[in-house]
Amino acid sequence: MKKILVPTDFSTCANQAAGVALNLAKRLGAWVYFLHISPEPSVKSAVHSDVELEAHHREVSTAKSELDEWVRRGESRGITCFPILVFDNGSEKIEHYCKPYAIDLIVMGSHGAKGIRKLIIGSNAQRVVKHAGVPVLVIKRVPESFSLNTLLFASSFQRDVTNAFTWVGNFSNGLKSRLHLLYLAEAINPTPEDQAISSMKKLASGFPGLDYALDYAITNDQVWAIRNVAEKVQAELIAISAAEREDGLWASNTAVSLLDQEDRPVLVIK
Repeated sequence: MKKILVPTDFSTCANQAAGVALNLAKRLGAWVYFLHISPEPSVKSAVHSDVELEAHHREVSTAKSELDEWVRRGESRGITCFPILVFDNGSEKIEHYCKPYAIDLIVMGSHGAKGIRKLIIGSNAQRVVKHAGVPVLVIKRVPESFSLNTLLFASSFQRDVTNAFTWVGNFSNGLKSRLHLLYLAEAINPTPEDQAISSMKKLASGFPGLDYALDYAITNDQVWAIRNVAEKVQAELIAISAAEREDGLWASNTAVSLLDQEDRPVLVIK
């Protein structure tokens, strides 16, 4: 992984995500791009246009200062960082900046709202998870001791997850973390445990030196099972593949449900 994109509105949650991104970049030798999308001023009314423009200029000045401060923080730790300030006319999207900057990972905050309020507060993170062409790490809350020494990769293994596992295997190796693999077997006609263990070992065998452990669960509630095992092994991050099955049981729906319920950072791999 070489390039990390950090969308930020400079809120507490976004700042936590930026801090996580810098820690990852330091350990992985990656560059960090801090992105702030600022709305263009509305100048439809000539009477209020000067006031609106003045407010917009203040906002832009503040945004530039905040971006420069994050770049300074990164560079003080030996991390190559870049600020990106763009103006939104209603069409700008975070995921639009992945290809132009050859981004490998998006790290972003989510305010973690539930119920009706998540439609407003959490919608940005959910949309990026659904539409970004690169893995997305969503940060809802960062514990005081956050070392990323233990990761959990959960999968139903109903489709070929080799690409997703390759990504998370390299990620785990780069961080020198312990990786727990969780095979989620369906409650109806479950895959035998020995067969599930064998398939996970086969995947892990492609990563010499990978520190890993194997878990198996039979469940009809995949999100509950993921959260339960994450708690059991004290995983600091949960990783899932967004391309699991054709019937929609997994994919973005599971990602959204997990993001809504789980406080741990969630990594969704496309």
